[in-house]
Amino acid sequence: MNNDRITRPLLAALLCVAGGAVQAQSSISVGSPYTQNFDTLANLGTANTWTDNTSPLQGWYAARTSGAATTYRAGTGSENTGAIYSFGSLSSSERSLGSLPSGSTGTICYGLRLTNTGSTFDGFEIAYTGEQWRNGGNTTPQTVSFHYRVVPTGTSIALGCGTTTDWTAVTDLNFTGPIATETAGALDGNIGANRLARSANISSSVSSGSEIWLRWSDGDDSGTDHGLSIDDLTVTATTAIPTLSINNVSQVEGNSGITNFAFTVSLSAPAPAGGVSFDINSADGTADAWGQRLSVD
Repeated sequence: MNNDRITRPLLAALLCVAGGAVQAQSSISVGSPYTQNFDTLANLGTANTWTDNTSPLQGWYAARTSGAATTYRAGTGSENTGAIYSFGSLSSSERSLGSLPSGSTGTICYGLRLTNTGSTFDGFEIAYTGEQWRNGGNTTPQTVSFHYRVVPTGTSIALGCGTTTDWTAVTDLNFTGPIATETAGALDGNIGANRLARSANISSSVSSGSEIWLRWSDGDDSGTDHGLSIDDLTVTATTAIPTLSINNVSQVEGNSGITNFAFTVSLSAPAPAGGVSFDINSADGTADAWGQRLSVD
């Protein structure tokens, strides 16, 4: 028997499976939100490897308008080196993803690629916490800007760092650092004064298999830059609540006994997961109308 004919196709199949696993994107569907607390980021090191869509965060991408985004630093906000950062307290496993731009990095962008693995949904809600880990000694507040895209299955795109073409801005999801004084130094982004919750509902139909791209952009501002980050991200698929209609029914009921009425209840759209519930009552809002008893089964 020639074993090569068996083992070689098997090896090729295994390599294909392994390659597909490496390229797996993060997913979202109705009833299955995406969450990320960034605690898998390194808490030490100044040249930690960043590989788009793989490590340290599956489904996440990074880019710079100057130079390659292939590494990131772990920091507390005490340094002013331009880079992508894993911000947090010294050696703490509680991390956030952020940036501190400089002339050598230009604008820094980081973003998430999500695939809808379920049925079509009408929109999505995004919630996260913006944190400031460094006051750069600049009295001008600085902002991390948010944009998103929804693209069909198989569309080849990149973060497009530095451009807004084909991206939609959502100002409610921008994060402006709360601290901007002349005194440069580290801040604790986990303290209430140095963080801000951001959220928004986005109305954009996402068909099965389509992708949502979310992008945060931190520009190289005039003067020294503050250290800003995002944490505790949740992305939830939303569906419109169907409107309900009931047909009119006329029937002679007589003066005694029980008369049954059959009504047809229609929905403007398919019921979401969990179904639809509704209340019904008589026209005047009570169980008794015109001196008669109304019963609904």
